[in-house]
Amino acid sequence: VLGMAADDRAMKPAKALFAYSLLYLFAIFAAYLADCVVGRALAMGGI
Repeated sequence: VLGMAADDRAMKPAKALFAYSLLYLFAIFAAYLADCVVGRALAMGGI
């Protein structure tokens, strides 16, 4: 990425990959948070 030209056309794949990685990171965090919430609820005898 550092050796690429600064025009938008050349950066499009890098930007798409960055957006995908942010979405993937958010999905992993949401799944981890849901797992913790459900685990605590089941441990307390809820649900």
